[in-house]
Amino acid sequence: MAWKDLLKVSGLPIRVDDTTGVLEWRGDGPGPVAAPVTLADLQNVRMQPESPGGSDPAYHVYQDAGLPRDREQLAAAGLVYHLTLVPPGKLGPEFNKTHGHYESHRPGGLSSAHVVEVLLGTALVLCQKAAVTNPGEVEDAVVMEVETGQKGIVPPGYGHVIINPGKRVLVVAELESRSPEHLYIPYRNWRGACYYCTVGADREPEFVENPRYTLVADLRMVPVEEEYSQLGLEEGMPLYVSAVRHPERFGWVGNPEAVAGLLVFPELDEGNEDDDEE
Repeated sequence: MAWKDLLKVSGLPIRVDDTTGVLEWRGDGPGPVAAPVTLADLQNVRMQPESPGGSDPAYHVYQDAGLPRDREQLAAAGLVYHLTLVPPGKLGPEFNKTHGHYESHRPGGLSSAHVVEVLLGTALVLCQKAAVTNPGEVEDAVVMEVETGQKGIVPPGYGHVIINPGKRVLVVAELESRSPEHLYIPYRNWRGACYYCTVGADREPEFVENPRYTLVADLRMVPVEEEYSQLGLEEGMPLYVSAVRHPERFGWVGNPEAVAGLLVFPELDEGNEDDDEE
């Protein structure tokens, strides 16, 4: 086994075998319990369901991860911290990925936001915003490339899929509100996200539009911000540590209205885009 200690990057007493994806809890008390997601669970969101899959389970989610006292503190603030481990490999022509989901809308308000942090590997986070009246019409489609130690924010109203384009296990931490329901059905109804991430030449990711959607926006590649100090995220500080030390700073995750202007993907610079084409 090739163990990688993730204490420094995560703030948690964990290590992972970066080839098999086995996670080991090294702290006091019981560690988080793995919830496996199987190939059968992904059957309705794959580009080619009949193609051979990779490892089974396809990935693991460790719900409500953290030290017992910290889990209680985050719960009191309406927050929950997860770990997702996505092994390398393929699902037919696609790189291995998570199922994908939206967050349910709160009565009279926006859906919650979502923070992702990569602890090991590189993640492609494919985000999409569907039209309110027609989930088959995608108004915005964005990919964030998030590397080890970096954080990204999925704004309210966007669903997301996490893709592992690498050759080793991908470990992603996620901070979200405890209250909303994960909505998986839209992804199942349209057989996955609005784009599939396929394995191209030299293993480079290539995005292929999902033809089952009635309308899909052009895919935008958006860099992650270097720091999100206005949102309580400190540069060089693990997400888990920031959330446990100051859970009051993360009220915007479940109630994003007050900072909605900060929770948007940047628009494309059309002038620069034209210059590049010339």
